[in-house]
Amino acid sequence: MNELNNKLQGKGTFAHEMYSIVKAFRVKLKLFCRQLSQNITTHFVTLATMAQPMMPTDKYTNIISALDNEFGSHFADFQKLADEFDILSSPFTADFEKAPDVVQLELIDLQCDSTLKEKF
Repeated sequence: MNELNNKLQGKGTFAHEMYSIVKAFRVKLKLFCRQLSQNITTHFVTLATMAQPMMPTDKYTNIISALDNEFGSHFADFQKLADEFDILSSPFTADFEKAPDVVQLELIDLQCDSTLKEKF
């Protein structure tokens, strides 16, 4: 959580970059839940040192799942803008048909410009 907090703070961070950071964090939470449900404690060093080989991990997976749900509700507006963020972060690979109508022609020109593609 501290690492996430530090990444989201500071000047010069654009909204699409923040969305990527939050998205990666949520994917990590899902990974943690899946691994803990299988008693894989690779990312939980302290938990791995416990003597019980088959410890009940439901408590931890429930907490992580609740945290993921909370992030999902707090950052729901970001999810609605995901297609627009894709245009900003990867304009050469973004689907121009999903782009807002006012930028579709410019996006097509950009994606078909071989000089710009070469520099990208």
